[in-house]
Amino acid sequence: MLNKLTDKHLFVLWGGLYILCAGLGFIPEPGDLASVALLLLSVLFFAPGFVLLYRGRRKEVGIISAVSLGLTLGALLLNVWSVVMTAFEGQVVYVVLGLVSAPMFCGRVWLLSLFLWALLLSAAVFSKKRVS
Repeated sequence: MLNKLTDKHLFVLWGGLYILCAGLGFIPEPGDLASVALLLLSVLFFAPGFVLLYRGRRKEVGIISAVSLGLTLGALLLNVWSVVMTAFEGQVVYVVLGLVSAPMFCGRVWLLSLFLWALLLSAAVFSKKRVS
């Protein structure tokens, strides 16, 4: 079945998983079962990226990974700085962080999401072109 999916379908799937993670990442206190499901969803989010990478779309996956990690770093720094902001500004920064780091918020295991983004970026940068 995976062979029938074109790269375009995988990019659309990846975008759909992003939207799902972004929406579900703001659930305030999910129960135990929901937390496990959200963690699995946040890991599943990275599957299309790895498949695209395997198919040779290194440049696109590398750019997406680098942008995501860069925006996450910026939003995290801004979030730390938000202690000197008003409560409303702090909330806005938190929402921005949740949107640029959707799988991180969804799974609630921040290090895992950051690791998977870094793994995608490293693989995109250091992998050799696939010979078919």
